[in-house]
Amino acid sequence: MRRVWLIGLAFYLLYIGAVTLAPFDFQLISQPHRWEKSVLFSSSDVAVNLLLFLPLGGLLYGFLPARPGRSRLMPALLISAAVSLSVETMQLFLPERFPSFSDLFANTLGGGAGFLLFKTMADRGWLDWIWDYRRRLAQLGFLFYVGFLIFLAAFSWEKLDRWDPGALLWVGVDPEMEDGWKGKVFLLAVYDQAFDPATIERHYRTGASFRPEIHLQQNPIVLYPFDEGEGSTLHDRAGVLPPLDLELSNSGRGRWLSPYGYAFNRSAAFISREPAEKIRQRISNRHQFTIEAWVEMGQIRYGDVGRLISLAKTPDLDYFLLQQQGIDLGFEVRNRVKTGFPSLGDIETTQLPFQSGPVHLISVYDRGEMRLYLNGVQVAEAVLTDGLFLLTDSLALRTTVEGERGLFGFLLFLPVGCFAALSTRVQSTTRFLTVALAGWVVLMVIHFLQSRHDPQFFTGGTLLVPAFAIVLGVLLGKLAQGRMKEP
Repeated sequence: MRRVWLIGLAFYLLYIGAVTLAPFDFQLISQPHRWEKSVLFSSSDVAVNLLLFLPLGGLLYGFLPARPGRSRLMPALLISAAVSLSVETMQLFLPERFPSFSDLFANTLGGGAGFLLFKTMADRGWLDWIWDYRRRLAQLGFLFYVGFLIFLAAFSWEKLDRWDPGALLWVGVDPEMEDGWKGKVFLLAVYDQAFDPATIERHYRTGASFRPEIHLQQNPIVLYPFDEGEGSTLHDRAGVLPPLDLELSNSGRGRWLSPYGYAFNRSAAFISREPAEKIRQRISNRHQFTIEAWVEMGQIRYGDVGRLISLAKTPDLDYFLLQQQGIDLGFEVRNRVKTGFPSLGDIETTQLPFQSGPVHLISVYDRGEMRLYLNGVQVAEAVLTDGLFLLTDSLALRTTVEGERGLFGFLLFLPVGCFAALSTRVQSTTRFLTVALAGWVVLMVIHFLQSRHDPQFFTGGTLLVPAFAIVLGVLLGKLAQGRMKEP
């Protein structure tokens, strides 16, 4: 029986590591003074951390050996604290994570609460009842989990239908007039369609010189060639009425270039005179768009941000943005599941060599799929329509590393095989293959439903990783059944 608790404990630690440490962008030097940023207690944050560590306490109740006269509560609390401290310490080396003492306290308390909850269930005989009906419960778990994955695959279209009117278009700065761009901009355009790789390659091959026929044939919503040469107005040349002209702010900190282009110096900015309503409406109707830019990147220190373009209603409500952070590029879109969470749904290049001279940037959003191109080559991507993103933002596929996407896909399909094995008696090779085949059928159904995009849901286009996860899940279920004899 202890083997069952051990398998469950291994499962839990694997998943808790993915939830709390993804994306795994570890830095060699810890982030300075990160603990001090989050010492205040938030009721929602404490509740989430309590629930997150409840299973650990319950698994420790079954795994820790019972000894007469000795309570197992204190060892469970110490192990919970050690696991939480390990996670918080590793988060010191992750730029997107913020360790805190409140998390450490809540996680430890959650482990203790989980231990006491399982002890109460055992004392009242509820665990024995669960054990008696384990196979039926596993069958219900299999049906629920598979149904949930199929539902996500069939109906998880990401829409941009929560973008409110009133947003302005900002170029070169954010709505707080901070995070200014440092570099040169030669062309900006926004389209209400998702460019394919062939179109992106064709636009890149035209070069930095402005050829309006190349861009106008794609029917841009707005088009800014920066060919004014002087003045304080950046004219919209797209021909889509009404024109969305931009006004120059802090003109003394930038300069026009000849024959086209504008050199920004961290504070100059172009801002739309009126709300960018035509952008919002056309993007919200299509749920896809492309941002194109020819720029020359400026020297921005690591940790500093240079905002190139954004559609924003307020300083804390960006609908989309394209920016430079140090030598890396970032693209962010607020979709329907990110209300109140402006940091989600973003992708960023990692360890990008500094680009000298004019470069071609393309960012594409296509109903939940995000791609970022530099000089015609894809440098980052994420898929927000799969179960990983909708299950938890910590497992959003915003990573640009193939191996990390593989780990996420593996974790998502491992329970399919495990539930399938626990739902039946896996005693022969034939039965084993039958159960594995059932899991693979589920995989292919989800693959078919997700086929509107390249199957990055399956870790970058291959079905081998989730198929292997299902087989391993069946093996683990069979191993657990070795201690699950029928009464």
